[in-house]
Amino acid sequence: MNRVIENFFNQFFKKNLFIALYQEGITPKSMMNSTVDVDGYYNWKPIKGTLKAIAYEKLQREFKVTLPKSFISWHQRYYFFGQDCKIIKLPCSLPNRPLQEISFLLSHEISTQLTNLELCPFAYDNYPNRLLVFDTRTAVADQEYPIRIYEGNGSDLYGLSEVIFSSFSKLLECLTYLLEEVNERKVHEIIPNFFCIDPKGAGSTGIGYWTEIIDLEKAIDDS
Repeated sequence: MNRVIENFFNQFFKKNLFIALYQEGITPKSMMNSTVDVDGYYNWKPIKGTLKAIAYEKLQREFKVTLPKSFISWHQRYYFFGQDCKIIKLPCSLPNRPLQEISFLLSHEISTQLTNLELCPFAYDNYPNRLLVFDTRTAVADQEYPIRIYEGNGSDLYGLSEVIFSSFSKLLECLTYLLEEVNERKVHEIIPNFFCIDPKGAGSTGIGYWTEIIDLEKAIDDS
């Protein structure tokens, strides 16, 4: 799992512009890699994460959710701004508020309803901002829950997609490949490779969802 996480961050940091807006009292000084320019922006740098597992245990108890071990290991690895991976927005982590984005997402009214249905929101997609959820209804080793899209009102399972990734580790592998290739090819040309990277998720029940995204991305490129 360590290799999968490091491979993801290597590609993620290569594609990141490392620019953020300075906010007095909020911006972590330890991540500043330049002075603030005339427009209020500065260059940032990722730094090694220091958050302990007990903080995630407390978060899970507070919101009555169970997170995959791979997700926790990934989120612990670095403090970093930016979360846009072209097709998915993952929660970032900052040293002065490391769990803020995850907590904010889980605090939404719809998220509270979803956790009662044993669905755990953790990210958004870009089409537009639909929830990615861990489906925790069935126990699995290391809590490597399958991932689905949810776009309902939270009161029931209407709007819950088929499994689009078989696990968070497979999501990372697919995103790593996309980030590695995106300067050379269009997103709609890259996504079909997800089917081979994650044959039990993206390449199985997820084919319908990803085919729709391929068509959408192609339409965007052709417009």
